Amino acid sequence: MILLKEQHPNVYVCVPLSDDPRRYLVAYIEKENDNNDIMNSGLIFPDANLKLYSFPSLNDSTKVVDIEISHLPLLPKKEALEDLQGSLQVFGEIMDLGIATEPATGFFMGAGYAVLNIQQEVNVAERKIFQALSHQISWCQSNEFFHATWNNMSTWCRYCHKEGVLTRRNKKTLKFNETEKVIFLFNIVISGIYILFMEA
Repeated sequence: MILLKEQHPNVYVCVPLSDDPRRYLVAYIEKENDNNDIMNSGLIFPDANLKLYSFPSLNDSTKVVDIEISHLPLLPKKEALEDLQGSLQVFGEIMDLGIATEPATGFFMGAGYAVLNIQQEVNVAERKIFQALSHQISWCQSNEFFHATWNNMSTWCRYCHKEGVLTRRNKKTLKFNETEKVIFLFNIVISGIYILFMEA
């Protein structure tokens, strides 16, 4: 809050809030007194080499969905972020987006997150209507898919990833010598790489 006051002295109210791992500062400033343009210049944390930007508060009709993303194509980080944004923008307004990287090496881990506002505005041109969010999402309108999960979504199969399918009815099982041992085989193709998983 001290940095905020130093960089933007005309902020007249600041309230710290917490939502589990996330922390927020709710700041109020009158546009005519915003001499340092907080919307465009942001708040700079020099010790952490970090710059945060503010955004306006949301209206009552906003419908925000926090999405966990998995099975992303293994691409360079910049390309993965750009393509992920292109793949998700048909489902809503992207409020935040990121990919998971390993802290020590910075390696992209094939996973990410997104925060979408899926509330459709009234009187929007037909070409701008958002599609319904689904678990299995096409990567840049190709035949490759990644997976999204969020609170209160419909059931989906952890093996084939189809929505509305019960996992027990969809497993491919092999029994050996009439024993009780069952092995599940999965063959997944990701960007031309074949991976075989066995679960006993």
